[in-house]
Amino acid sequence: MRIWFPLYCGDFLSSNKMAVMTTEEIGAYVLLLCREWTDPKCQLPADDDLLKKMSRFSGDFTKIRACFIEKDGYLYNERLQREWKIAKEITRERTISGLKGAHSRWHSKRIANAIAKPIAKHSSSPSPSPSHKEEDTCARWREQADAFWKAYPKRKGKGNVEKWFKANKPTDDLLAHMLHKIEELKTTSDWKKENGQFIPMPYTWLNGKRWDDELQIVLPRQCAI
Repeated sequence: MRIWFPLYCGDFLSSNKMAVMTTEEIGAYVLLLCREWTDPKCQLPADDDLLKKMSRFSGDFTKIRACFIEKDGYLYNERLQREWKIAKEITRERTISGLKGAHSRWHSKRIANAIAKPIAKHSSSPSPSPSHKEEDTCARWREQADAFWKAYPKRKGKGNVEKWFKANKPTDDLLAHMLHKIEELKTTSDWKKENGQFIPMPYTWLNGKRWDDELQIVLPRQCAI
C-alpha cells in the first residue's frame, strides 16, 4: 500500500464535523486516519482506551467517533475507505503492468537477437539447443527474480534469490501478491527502524513464505498526551 493518503484540504476544512472540533481533537482525528490507512485491513478498533493511545488524546471522543462508522467491533472512515480501495487497485494494476512490460521487453529483445544471429553451420555432431519453451521458462523466472530484487529493500544474496525463483517458478499472481506485501511491509515500524536492520534476508523471506504473514499494529505502551 502507498505510504501516503490523499487529503482533500477544501473538503476537510469545510466539513461540518471539523467546524465543531478543537485543534486537539482535529489532531487526534488525523492521527487515527493515519492509523487506519496503514492498517493492513484499513480499520480501527472500536475501543476508546486503544483509540486514546493511538491518537494521544485523553479527552471526550464523541466528536471524533462521529467521523467514523462502527461495524463488527471496528471503526471505519467512509471517505478513507474509498481512497484506500482505489490506491490498492492502482498498486495492483501497476504491479501487473510492470510484469507485462518486462516480459514484452524481453520478448522483443529475444526476437531481435534471433534475427541478428547468423545461421550456424551444420556439424556432424551438433550439440542440442534448448527449445523455445525452455528458453521462455528460463527467461520468465529470471524476469520474476529481477522484479522481486528491485522491490525488496535489502538487496543481499541475489544468487540465492535467483536460485529460489528457478526452483519454485511462482505464478504471476503470486509474484504480484509478494510485491504488494513488500510495499506494505516497507511502511511498518519493524522494517523502518534502525535503517532496516531487522528486515529479513530476501532468501529467508522467500523460503519462509513471509508474504502470507499477517501484519500487526503494535501500539505504544505509553503515549504522551
